Amino acid sequence: MSESKIIIETSKFGIIDLVVKLMTEVESFVDFPGQKKKEYVIDQIQLAIGEEDYEIYGELIDLLVEFIIAISRGQYELNLNNIKKITTKCCTML
Repeated sequence: MSESKIIIETSKFGIIDLVVKLMTEVESFVDFPGQKKKEYVIDQIQLAIGEEDYEIYGELIDLLVEFIIAISRGQYELNLNNIKKITTKCCTML
């Protein structure tokens, strides 16, 4: 079994953990431009989950990769503490 499949099957967040691992790995590829890095990540995920599953989930995986790239570039700021506070307020109002 490949390392990618092991990550998907044994990690808490499965495919998300694999995407993050691959994106961290590809950052060390200094000869790859950004688009080539993204293609590498997508290709590795496709190999790990298979063509059939990629047909189903490919668009979502592409969006996940784009979102992680945007976060790493500072285009989004995740302040999870505020989200929890808003959720808590929302839920207590019910």
